[in-house]
Amino acid sequence: MIRSRYGGTAAALVLASAVLAGCTSSHDDSKESPRPDSSSAPTLFDGKIIGVGVKKGQPGFSQKPNDGYRFKGFEQSLLADLESRLHFRTRAFDISSAERESLLKDEVVKLVVATYSINPEREKQVDFTAPYLQTPQGVLVRDDDTSIEHQRDLASKNICTAEGSVADPESVTSPRAKKEIRDRVGAESIDTEQDYKTCVRQLHEEKYDAVVTDKIILAGFEEHARRTAAPDKQVKVVEGIELRGPKQLYGIALPKGHEADCRKINKALRKLLYSGAGWDAMFKTAFDQLGRNGAAFEYKPDRSEFPKREADSCGGRKS
Repeated sequence: MIRSRYGGTAAALVLASAVLAGCTSSHDDSKESPRPDSSSAPTLFDGKIIGVGVKKGQPGFSQKPNDGYRFKGFEQSLLADLESRLHFRTRAFDISSAERESLLKDEVVKLVVATYSINPEREKQVDFTAPYLQTPQGVLVRDDDTSIEHQRDLASKNICTAEGSVADPESVTSPRAKKEIRDRVGAESIDTEQDYKTCVRQLHEEKYDAVVTDKIILAGFEEHARRTAAPDKQVKVVEGIELRGPKQLYGIALPKGHEADCRKINKALRKLLYSGAGWDAMFKTAFDQLGRNGAAFEYKPDRSEFPKREADSCGGRKS
């Protein structure tokens, strides 16, 4: 049974979504989602509170402090900025990587803002906005581990990533795509856990030698450990290792059939990214060490590439 860590079982999440929306319909998700007529689709921004899928326990992006009840982090600041610009209200639900497509396709949640990489496999099922962040992929190890210095060192190691992530070979269907993921990581065997925080916890327990995923996610865990963990619980992103392949582009995901709303979000993202210092301030607040090291520009989508990515977004990519 799929579970939502925010509200118990997936059934509880469905019920909460129905209450928020007034009425929520579902559909058969056994095949690629057809594209509904966007012109007749109701707007998501109709004044109601809409459910948004986020990831609790992902430092830097979306984390619920022990002494609070609201999620905090870069993606929460991003969501708050969009709420202000587009005049809608949200309620955050904690979801796993593996749940994202199904919950969107059934419109249990209306948006997902959860370090969600845009790729063709996912675009068959849901729509994405233009990207709000880009990142290479990297490797996280225990702070005292010196056995992994180059990507070739991963070949004989026990590797962990989150189920349903772009580093999970089982997240794709074709044997060729599975092999491409293993080749990109440089390891024949890649194990998965429900989420990255479980991977990191079991890294400390020495079940795993390394955690592999997007470098910015790993940097969040490293910074969080520096602030809160005991000396024997420190972790580090391995300098000099960036996995093969293009950078990951994070977009906000919507159910298909909401192109007009998706384009509205794009317009708000463009203003946040390139008009003023809003994006930079959010990034430096969420990732203090990277901000002080002047690394923010590496993770900000290139302005010159944004128009093309905007045109390709919201179901606009031509196959």
